Amino acid sequence: MTMGCYPLSLRGHFLAGERPHFGPANPLWRYTPEYHEYAARLAGLLSAGEPVVRDALYLPIRDTWAGGPARERIARGHDELAEALLANQTDFDVVDDDVLVSPEGGAARGRLTIGPMSYETLWLPEVHWISDEALETIARFVRSGGRVNVVRSAESGGGERKLLDLLDARSRGRVRVLRSVGEAVKLASPLVRLDPKTPDIRVLVRRIGNDYAYFLTNEALQERTFTLDLPHHGTPLQFDAWAGRIRALETLAAPRGTTRVRLTLP
Repeated sequence: MTMGCYPLSLRGHFLAGERPHFGPANPLWRYTPEYHEYAARLAGLLSAGEPVVRDALYLPIRDTWAGGPARERIARGHDELAEALLANQTDFDVVDDDVLVSPEGGAARGRLTIGPMSYETLWLPEVHWISDEALETIARFVRSGGRVNVVRSAESGGGERKLLDLLDARSRGRVRVLRSVGEAVKLASPLVRLDPKTPDIRVLVRRIGNDYAYFLTNEALQERTFTLDLPHHGTPLQFDAWAGRIRALETLAAPRGTTRVRLTLP
């Protein structure tokens, strides 16, 4: 639903000549209260508690600005890796040189920290122009026990070679160099498990006190039915953000300490 192009008046220059027109003349206008209530419910839940994000994805922005024949390949490789992680229900935050070397950035006890967030795994696509300072932050992260998964093309080898040169033999074992995105996602740690595998389902998680809120979105044009395994044991409740209703879900037999339900998303 487009929320722009609202005219100030029906007269003269106050009437915008833009489309789609959004105002009382639009048939969708009468449904805006329901839409705003839906958005408010989602916004409330999505801002509650704290995000559960274990992975960070490096953005090779310096390679983009450097230009050259490799620029499009590097950008495409980054996007393909991001898409593959999302299709594997692995949420991530994007980091770049600026945040890695900022006062809020750091590494300790196997965690890469950026402000209040911390990450167990860093995904590094093809990169050549990463700064030495950012590489040193990543090296400290690996030395402290963190994991780096490098996805390299046949032409790459700049950034990851410099990183390996900063590490001793023991630390290098926590850097995995992978030849393809398909090989890389096998190492991903999804936030939930779906059966069958359903790449159209996206997921993000919020921890609210002792509870967890899982947000699942179906990006396919058709409904999807699957079994959902949650890594926590408890009573699952389904929140319908459009209707504003909550109902208990029937659980299936599941491994100890987990919860399993059957879902159909339109």
